[in-house]
Amino acid sequence: EPKPAPSIGALQPRWAWLDTSIVLRALAITMVVLVHLEIWGVRGGAHLLLGIAGFTFARFPLSAIRETDRIVGLARSITRLAVPSMLFIAIVVVATGGYSVANIFLANHYFGPPRWTETWNFWFVEALVEILLAMLALLAIPEVRRFERRHTLLLPALLLGAGLLFRYDVFGQGDVAMRYGRPHMIFWLFALGWLAQRAQTAWQR
Repeated sequence: EPKPAPSIGALQPRWAWLDTSIVLRALAITMVVLVHLEIWGVRGGAHLLLGIAGFTFARFPLSAIRETDRIVGLARSITRLAVPSMLFIAIVVVATGGYSVANIFLANHYFGPPRWTETWNFWFVEALVEILLAMLALLAIPEVRRFERRHTLLLPALLLGAGLLFRYDVFGQGDVAMRYGRPHMIFWLFALGWLAQRAQTAWQR
């Protein structure tokens, strides 16, 4: 008697259920922790997290915007990220006195010192919130939302190109201090994560 054909699930490797973004997020967090503990010197974990944030943005908030044509969900997501961060930083400022009011309002990259001090410790949250606010403003334009629905790859590709112009100093800004923590200098990583999520076919990837 012939054996029944194995199901598709049975043919998949045991690790196929793993979400790639979860694995990368765990790797990035591990890298950040190891660097801060001075166990190893390979940096870039936080920037990998920024790329994953772009991937997650395209997968969830942007998909909701495409379905509803409303940006209120993204606004709520930004609020859930920004407000607790600001409250926590305010407590730290009061408790330690080592930070500034600019930290509380997530604006140290505008008003903070041009060199590394402890006030730059929250650069990742500042950059992510500012990038998400920029995306909120962009997607508030109905024409942009329609363009994104028609050209799911083209919009993030254009934004990636714009981000790389700043990354490689095409506009001649010169030696910008703390380049790795300024939103406009690292936005390209977010756009790259967005583009990666929208790439569905083999040639797109």
